Amino acid sequence: MRRSIRGRLQAWYGLVLAAAIAGYASYLYLQAHAARLQEVDTRLEAAVNYLDVNLRRFPLPELEGQTFDRPFPPRPTRERPPHPPRPPRPGRDRLLAELTLSRGSEQADQDRRFAGVYFVVWRSDGTVLKTASLPDNIPLPYVSRLVGPPQTQLRQRGEFREGLMRGPGGTTILVGKTVHKDWADLRAFGWQLTGAGLAVLGIGLAGGWLISARIFRPVAAISATATAISATSLSERIDTDNIDVELAGLAKVLNAMFGRLEAAFERQARFTADASHELRTPLAIIRNHAELALARERPAEEYREAIEACLRASGRMTALVDGLLTLARADAGKLGLQLQAVDLRQLIEESVELFRRMAESKGLTLEARLAPAEVTGDPASLAQVVTNFLSNAVRYNRPTGAIRVELSVTDGEALFAVADTGCGIPVEDRPYLFERFYRVDKARSRASGGNGLGLAICKSIVEAHGGAIGFETELECGSRFWVRLPCLLSPA
Repeated sequence: MRRSIRGRLQAWYGLVLAAAIAGYASYLYLQAHAARLQEVDTRLEAAVNYLDVNLRRFPLPELEGQTFDRPFPPRPTRERPPHPPRPPRPGRDRLLAELTLSRGSEQADQDRRFAGVYFVVWRSDGTVLKTASLPDNIPLPYVSRLVGPPQTQLRQRGEFREGLMRGPGGTTILVGKTVHKDWADLRAFGWQLTGAGLAVLGIGLAGGWLISARIFRPVAAISATATAISATSLSERIDTDNIDVELAGLAKVLNAMFGRLEAAFERQARFTADASHELRTPLAIIRNHAELALARERPAEEYREAIEACLRASGRMTALVDGLLTLARADAGKLGLQLQAVDLRQLIEESVELFRRMAESKGLTLEARLAPAEVTGDPASLAQVVTNFLSNAVRYNRPTGAIRVELSVTDGEALFAVADTGCGIPVEDRPYLFERFYRVDKARSRASGGNGLGLAICKSIVEAHGGAIGFETELECGSRFWVRLPCLLSPA
């Protein structure tokens, strides 16, 4: 199942946005809830304190459960100078009538504050002193004895919010209020927050989808460019000038890959053309000599010459096919090396002796300085590398020149090098020297017998052995080709 980056980005964006909206809405709701509860508690505390003040006007016998039906007698006084007469103390009925949360139109503001509030006052013996607007089933609450000044205790009982306080004379004051409407208002506010949050979430998701479409537009352009590139249009490249910084790195990587693909296709096309051309030459030689031999009756000597020419051409073609087969196996990682311990010094000495007479016939001096070295490798393949280096040094050297063969061991690696005193390799040809069928114009011609595969085969063999191959050259001074291979056992 394919996954969409845009879909996952939208999902994560939606989750983050929903979390942010839910967090902010929850914060607003909790703040509103706390504010409303604080407002209710403030009203209840004010009502409790108001009743407490009024209760302090009652005589203690009444608060303790002793009733009275007349105004309290005045306290006895000693003989003193006459004072203005004091107003009589209010009677029980008046005190009970004044024990309320509203006492007339002059306290309309207080009436609004205490709207919907009920209260009940119990004496110390559990009897009710007075109640107002009391709901059913209000039990005598437990109010802990407090040390110090009276303190209001708040509690939640169902849909009622109540305040309790120990009043004067052992009385208990309870003031409550239904919070059903308050909670309904909070629920309505919560639904409003939910609706607004969902609307903001929907708008955010729609905007995020449009923004993501705009963000991924360069990706679509990159995909379109990559799709348009084919074997016949490998020169197309992604425009990195008008692309975001985050995608510029990807575009550069893809452009580099397209460049490598273009170079690989060019090498493949050139290789196919070169291979076809190389195979045409020996085939044309064989066909021409065969046609001439069969055109008319000829002496046995001419037939022999024709057959020998065909044999040489077939030998050249066989060498070419073998080289191509070796390169194909190397590309597939199936070179089939028979690895074993190889005395590299002995292998090079044998190859040098094989080329010594050829070098002397051309007036060349062949010098070898070989140190003991043992490597793990395929003897036949390594001998092919040594032979190719020596053959090129003999073939492309100048008359009366010199060839120097070296073998040394450094840091656990065997270094084999062959240096000649030829004309060197031009600068423009050096990057392509190890490519297949590549020939330097003057030094690599078919007249000398080379097919342009030797160095490419050597490179494949050396890399299959875990080594490195390279060269140094200087015009009119000669070239030096070298190979580094890991040693099996470094000599003491």
